[in-house]
Amino acid sequence: MSLILALDLGTSSTRTALFDARGHRLVHTTGQQAYPLIIEPAGAAELDPHVMKKALLQCLRRTMQEYRNDPSLAGRPIAGAGISCAWHGVMGTDAKGKPLMRFITWADARPAKDAAALRAEMSEKAVHARTGCMLRASFWPAKLVWLRRTEPVLFRKVARWMSVAEWLQLELCGAANCAIGMATGTGLLDPTALEWDPELLERCQVNPGQLNPLSDEPVATGRALAKEFPELAETKWFPAIGDGAASNLGSGATRPGYAAINVGTSAALRIMREGKKARAPLGLFAYRVDRERYLV
Repeated sequence: MSLILALDLGTSSTRTALFDARGHRLVHTTGQQAYPLIIEPAGAAELDPHVMKKALLQCLRRTMQEYRNDPSLAGRPIAGAGISCAWHGVMGTDAKGKPLMRFITWADARPAKDAAALRAEMSEKAVHARTGCMLRASFWPAKLVWLRRTEPVLFRKVARWMSVAEWLQLELCGAANCAIGMATGTGLLDPTALEWDPELLERCQVNPGQLNPLSDEPVATGRALAKEFPELAETKWFPAIGDGAASNLGSGATRPGYAAINVGTSAALRIMREGKKARAPLGLFAYRVDRERYLV
């Protein structure tokens, strides 16, 4: 009888919908809201977190209105909220969670020179072996080094670094975890040890206390959200995972012999494997889905 609330935080739009316990989407409960990707000739590709929050609330209102108006859904509890979010992006906030900058997406090309400098300074092969990621502009090391070089005052002011999904969970629930399936897309996580990579943190001048706790555990609905949506008062909010991991999970490409092809703002081909060690050949990527599974 229970329902699941699904939220998809993409590069160009946000969507929400209710699903039944077998994973079937209740199509009429779908809400979708587009927003602009802020681009500049220099290579910027950013999103305004406040605009994303407004879009998410609009989608939730649409979904919950359909839930309330459908007699067949009366009395069916919404047990949990699961979140998919575009991987690799980063934003900085103050100690209270107030954004100090826009959300820098995976597509931002401005850190390209800093990524090249990191490759010249460090062994990309060794970094890939530890993190499953290469030293490229999409990932946090290049982004953080670029920000420290170009915006030193802003960089020093940042108390917490996080994905936009973590910030939205902080806004809606008052607390946020960084799921393993989100941390793995930063390029700072060792997906085998399930710990932040100390060498890269030192190079980026970021300490673990500036990152949200690594945990897949859910948090409770915040008071303000529960006041507007009392049906969500008992809903458990699970921290967001990367959209690539969600793509394989949702399409059933979770077993040997199955691959998922995702075509959206970007495109990728991914397979899922089980194992404590997350490894991929150099040139490919290894992203952790959870403690037991990873993607190549």
